[in-house]
Amino acid sequence: MTDEIFGRKAPQGEGDAARMQLIGGELFRESDFERDGKGNIKTDAEGRPIVKQSVLREIEQERNTIWDDAEKRGLIKKDEDGYYAVAPNGKRSNLTPHQWVETRTKRFKEWFGDWEAAEKTRAIEKLMPEELSTKEGLDKKAGENVVRGMENGVNAIDGRVVRFVTDCVGKLLRHKGFDYSRIIPDLKKLYDSSVPILFEKEVVQPGHKDHTSNFVGYHHYVNRFLADGKEYYVRFTVQEIKTRKRDFVPNQMHSAHITDVEIYNASRNVISGIIDPATKSTSVKVDAKLQNFFESARNSSKIVDENGFARRPARTFYQSGE
Repeated sequence: MTDEIFGRKAPQGEGDAARMQLIGGELFRESDFERDGKGNIKTDAEGRPIVKQSVLREIEQERNTIWDDAEKRGLIKKDEDGYYAVAPNGKRSNLTPHQWVETRTKRFKEWFGDWEAAEKTRAIEKLMPEELSTKEGLDKKAGENVVRGMENGVNAIDGRVVRFVTDCVGKLLRHKGFDYSRIIPDLKKLYDSSVPILFEKEVVQPGHKDHTSNFVGYHHYVNRFLADGKEYYVRFTVQEIKTRKRDFVPNQMHSAHITDVEIYNASRNVISGIIDPATKSTSVKVDAKLQNFFESARNSSKIVDENGFARRPARTFYQSGE
């Protein structure tokens, strides 16, 4: 890596993210630098741009979070030779642990595109949707009784264990359009085989109470199912609770959002055809969060080939792929 691409337009991104600088192997946005009274970027004695301390702390915190999560999931391991990363095929990665973490940061994806979203979208496309086990809806009491007797879910991809709590029933039944109560008997099956797509850290929202001391954040998972022969997406929101209790499952099913699968084109090409401004059905609303996820996957297709490997210029950042 060199500083030759200083200020070069990024392959992906718009606005501030569209112009980034590579300094000592680190990617920075234009807004990351300190400026003087005239708006010029400040430099140190050697003429290098000065990065805001708050930005450096943010970058370090993000990397630590990715590293800690990877260790918990067995994606970064340690042996007699030290730490090493695990590739998607389960073998030892060609990337160093530092590189493995770096390729999963926001700034890296702003530069090269969200390659992880592209891989996850392919995984969603490969899911085999099954018909719901019931055609009859449930009232709140019946739905809560079903959930009370439900075993914990275990996601097949990331291994996250989830409790199904009765509170989620009320949230499901508040949705309009599709009868959400029909998925309640199949919650565990749908969650277990779903694809984890993103995590949102709990933050303080303007005008709302501060829950950061109680909640870590929200994990989102996507699956597909059939109802009366029609195909739907379901996006689960799993809430992670902060706790010190032993043998307590900190993850609980929070809510779900169902969307018609009518955004595929005839060829069912995930990357080129999965995006449409809105579903054509009026039975359910568009899931904006899921749509944004698919959009990021489509954008990344410009730097990921049909096999999921990075095209240039992504390979110029780390020549050794996973």
